[in-house]
Amino acid sequence: MTPRQSKILKYVNKFWDENSYSPTLQEIGKGCEIKNVTSVFNSCNYLEKRGYITKLKNTRRSIELTEKGRISA
Repeated sequence: MTPRQSKILKYVNKFWDENSYSPTLQEIGKGCEIKNVTSVFNSCNYLEKRGYITKLKNTRRSIELTEKGRISA
């Protein structure tokens, strides 16, 4: 996992703990100081493929942490 992906996973965990719902890609970018939403999207795809998160289709706040994602953050 790259430092950027780790930072995103930690941010998603923190956001979930504080709000009880997932952040949008734009919120992740802002919180992790990443200007390009495509970079956030690609990093989230990596995290999903490795089993750290799941993403629901056609939903704005679609990121859900898996057990592995909670432990790794």
